[in-house]
Amino acid sequence: AFLSQLVGALIGPLYDAGYFRAVFGTLMINFCSHYWQFLLAQGFCVGLGTGFLYIPSVALLLQYSSAKQSLVTGIAASGSSFGGVIYPIVLRQLEPRIGFAWTTRVLGFISLATLLVPVCVMRDRGIPKQRHKLFDPKAFKDLPFLLSCAAMFFADTGFFGPIFYIQSYGIEALGIAPSLGFYLVSILDAASVPDRIIP
Repeated sequence: AFLSQLVGALIGPLYDAGYFRAVFGTLMINFCSHYWQFLLAQGFCVGLGTGFLYIPSVALLLQYSSAKQSLVTGIAASGSSFGGVIYPIVLRQLEPRIGFAWTTRVLGFISLATLLVPVCVMRDRGIPKQRHKLFDPKAFKDLPFLLSCAAMFFADTGFFGPIFYIQSYGIEALGIAPSLGFYLVSILDAASVPDRIIP
């Protein structure tokens, strides 16, 4: 989450230049056997890929819609909620049956299938004539930009942190059955779909 937001804040010049495609990390997880490999594959590769793909894709959709931009952004953002429902359930159901390596391959192929069409058809309609620098130190003097980045950082830190513990908290502290406790993240993500779509 941190890398996707960090890259999302710095991706503007690359987005303006027309580059917004990146897919790779989930398939690499099936080769991992040590912690540092998981950190590289899931943490860095997926985090960077998400930042390069998610933030610019949402911004790109606004070029195709002049009316109801909040609804378009909400529908695009709800895709991560659908993923948050589907991926944990697929992982939970397939891992005991086909093993961890093949389960991560299945998750990678689901990612590939769901991203293939958008990556092929999405085109930037408004590439600026004047290209921006890849790193512009003047951006860090722009108070609204800094406040927006800080707000997103603290909001995501406060939001994503508890998600990592919601299952164990539900099972150990609240006494929820483990068979149901695993699905708490999926339930949380399913409940967030209407919140993202309805402005």
